[in-house]
Amino acid sequence: MMMRARSCVASAAQKGHVEMLQYLCTTGLSVVHVWPSVCAGGHLDMAQYLWTQELGTWDDANINGATERGHFELLRFLLDVGYTGFDRRTLALAIQYDQLEFVQCLVTYALGPASVSLPSALCDAVEYSRLDLLSRLCAQLGAQDHLAATEATALYYCAPTAIVQCIQNARYRNAVAQRTRSVLLSKVHFQAISMYQDGVDTSTRQVRELCKDLALVCNYENEVPLPRTYATYHERFCHWLSRHDLSQLDLLCWPHLVAYALSYGNMAVLEVLQPRVFAAQRRVEFDCHGRCMCYSAKNNLYCHKVAFNCVTIYAAVSGYAELLAFLYKHDCGVAWVWYCVSLFGHLSIAKFAHGHRFAGWKPRFMCNAALAGHLNLIMFFHEHDYAGFGPHAISAAVHSGNVDLTFTR
Repeated sequence: MMMRARSCVASAAQKGHVEMLQYLCTTGLSVVHVWPSVCAGGHLDMAQYLWTQELGTWDDANINGATERGHFELLRFLLDVGYTGFDRRTLALAIQYDQLEFVQCLVTYALGPASVSLPSALCDAVEYSRLDLLSRLCAQLGAQDHLAATEATALYYCAPTAIVQCIQNARYRNAVAQRTRSVLLSKVHFQAISMYQDGVDTSTRQVRELCKDLALVCNYENEVPLPRTYATYHERFCHWLSRHDLSQLDLLCWPHLVAYALSYGNMAVLEVLQPRVFAAQRRVEFDCHGRCMCYSAKNNLYCHKVAFNCVTIYAAVSGYAELLAFLYKHDCGVAWVWYCVSLFGHLSIAKFAHGHRFAGWKPRFMCNAALAGHLNLIMFFHEHDYAGFGPHAISAAVHSGNVDLTFTR
């Protein structure tokens, strides 16, 4: 009679006859062992009734019994209300049934052992070749830390190419996302992005920032500024040029770029800027109208033009033979070149002046060169028989302290 009563209870529970089970309970029949039948039948309303009435004795083995039969709606309820028994086999069976939603809930609740986790789910998805489920799991929060191990598992099981490619794609997307996050979390990088203008990068802004502290001309005579004034500008411009080309000079403030190019004798830049040369005045002028200009240049330049005087003298003093050649080509006066050569001793300027037969040589210039100790220049003059080797030149050589000069002749 007892066996028959148990059979009636089990049958009602498995078939989901809630009212029948209620009646059997009122007759005094035991429902202690009813849960295996409920999990076998998979009827959610029956499980809800037993849970609300706190009937039956729970056994963790019931979970996998329900999982094997695919009762995932029932399993979700049992998981939500806190029943135990979910383990690695539960996870593996859910993946075999391709139950993404339940797998996600299972690894999120983490009520079972450590094996019921996202890394385990990823490996099981690879083992059972569940491509769609794997692609969703790879996109889960926290999956990025386990993708390398998942790929190793795929290679170990000789998984299909699509499985391996899915994992590699996820790793690539994660790498891109990490780089993006690192940029957005960086104050320096985020500021650079927020200040972005088309074509204007960090190196361009670094060059532009110097303009506010740089004078365009050396003095009231509008002479070319000295190189030391533009030393920092030169360093940053060289860095800028390593990442750009001369066709992008429009990104920089032209008036200051002109001043820098003349100061350092940068003919590559000057040729792009196309200066206008006034030979009679030995002046170089640049029309910056319509070009990029800093606030200071816009407010201080007349008609957006910047001019520099005495450019030939500056080229000779600084030893910029290419700049001197450019000016000479435009018929600028070179009357002071020999005098500058004798004082500053630039052999390249002397060779250019000699090669183009510059007028204006005077014997006293030999004394200037000797007094300044320009041995190479004196030897050049000696080689080409320049006038001026006499007692005054020897006296100047002695005063210079350079013994070699006194034995040149």
